[in-house]
Amino acid sequence: MYSAGARSVIDSEGRGHAPEAQVKQKTIYVNTRAVQIEGHEISFERLVELAYPGSHGDEVTFTISYTDGPEGHESGSLTPHHSVEVKNGMIFDVIRTVRS
Repeated sequence: MYSAGARSVIDSEGRGHAPEAQVKQKTIYVNTRAVQIEGHEISFERLVELAYPGSHGDEVTFTISYTDGPEGHESGSLTPHHSVEVKNGMIFDVIRTVRS
C-alpha cells in the first residue's frame, strides 16, 4: 500500500492507520515511489511486498540494494529474513528476477 501525502501511513510491518501527531513518519523511496512508513527499520519481505505486491513463485528471486542510509550504513544490500534501519529519504531498489 502506498500513501498519498499524509492521508495514510503504513508501518514497517505493513499495518495501515490514520496519521497521528505522535507518530514519527519517514519517507522512503521504493523503486522511485515515495512511501510513508513509521518505525526504525524495515524488512526485506516488507520491501518486496511494497515493490511487487502479491504472491511469487519459487522461480522468482529478489535483490534489494539501498542508498542514503543512516550514518555508518549509508549503502548496502539486504537479504531475506533481515531488516535494515531506515532514515528519512532512504532509497531502496528492489529487483525481481525470474529464473528460467
